[in-house]
Amino acid sequence: MADVMTVLHECADYARWKPVFDADAPNRKAAGLTDLMLLRQQDEPNLLALIMGVSDRARANAMVASPELRETMRGAGIIGKPEVHLRQGDFSVRSVPLYLSINSRIRDIDTFRKGFAMDEADRVAASLTDLGVLVDIADPNDLLVVCSVGDQARVNAFLSSPTLAEHQVKNAGVTSQPVVRFWVPA
Repeated sequence: MADVMTVLHECADYARWKPVFDADAPNRKAAGLTDLMLLRQQDEPNLLALIMGVSDRARANAMVASPELRETMRGAGIIGKPEVHLRQGDFSVRSVPLYLSINSRIRDIDTFRKGFAMDEADRVAASLTDLGVLVDIADPNDLLVVCSVGDQARVNAFLSSPTLAEHQVKNAGVTSQPVVRFWVPA
């Protein structure tokens, strides 16, 4: 299991934000963060998702809380307050044109993993490849699943299945309406 930081934030203008993000790479490295994925929401390209490996929780948390980072984000045109989560789980990077994230509340991770394993063949048939199952360290009922997408139409059909919705509640212990987003590499 690895520590991963996920950040979800909106910028006013990606072209303005990206050079500031790139210039801040030495600060992320000094905080023990490694850039794994930088994504833009498919239908809202100024909504950004960052997934970073964490080698030192204390340094990573200190960076997130620092006034310097707040100033950097302000200068980059970040809108509102970013959603930052320190998560733990298995995560692998795969370079593809489209990704799916599903964020939901769960009863417990063991129940979820058992139910998630039950529909593995259905995910594969829908053209999904599992990349990560990540639990928030501060709130283990906050779950993020990340997959690569082969065929968005098949994924949409899979996700809209009433059978899947019932399975998520009954077998995987999902307790909230999942937040589903499609992402493209930035």
